[in-house]
Amino acid sequence: MKYTLTLFALALATATQGAIVQPQMGGAQVTMMQAGMKHADIDFDGSSLSIHLDETVPTPVLRPLDEGDSFDPSAPWSVLEGKAYNFQYAWTPASIWAPPSSLAVFVEQTSATPGLKAYDRSRESMVDQPTYAPIFENGEPLRWNGMMTHNVYAVANPTLSRYEASYRVYLADELTGVEPTDTMGAPLYGSATTTWTFLATPVPEPTTIALGMIALTSATLRIGGRRA
Repeated sequence: MKYTLTLFALALATATQGAIVQPQMGGAQVTMMQAGMKHADIDFDGSSLSIHLDETVPTPVLRPLDEGDSFDPSAPWSVLEGKAYNFQYAWTPASIWAPPSSLAVFVEQTSATPGLKAYDRSRESMVDQPTYAPIFENGEPLRWNGMMTHNVYAVANPTLSRYEASYRVYLADELTGVEPTDTMGAPLYGSATTTWTFLATPVPEPTTIALGMIALTSATLRIGGRRA
């Protein structure tokens, strides 16, 4: 029995060994080469906005770090510690275009599965450090800077196998965020919508884990007792 328990302790200690890592596009340590970018291309033809979501890329998966791995607690991405995350989706320009004078592109989150959070990875240049600040909280829209933007999505202890977030993209005053309207009060340039879907592996409830550990311990003790 002592030999069996020693092996169990050694396996547990080995499983918890890890490293300080940086976030990867596909979650956990799944790189961009393994989980490609999934673009939401925003276009403007001078009168209305449109969005094309690349459906050729498989549905992104929210993945937690491997057991033992962790993020540098002093890094901005440490907000992802303990969460299943992914940043494959990206807002991208579909062509070379610019909003009408004094207007900017805003992104409003119209709905999201409870527990799904978004963090800001936008940057004004390639040398900027993303802030990983929470976004879309309290209904506040995000002002898109017109560059490819991979914000990160995360869930702490997922309980579902599927998460979604829906968005409305529109043009509004770059300072006030107010949409220009026509004589009927309708948005002058309309808007476009898209829904982003993520897959996840649900985490067992603490009670389930406890019962599993009890069953494992009982089985180990029975095996050890027979061998003794």
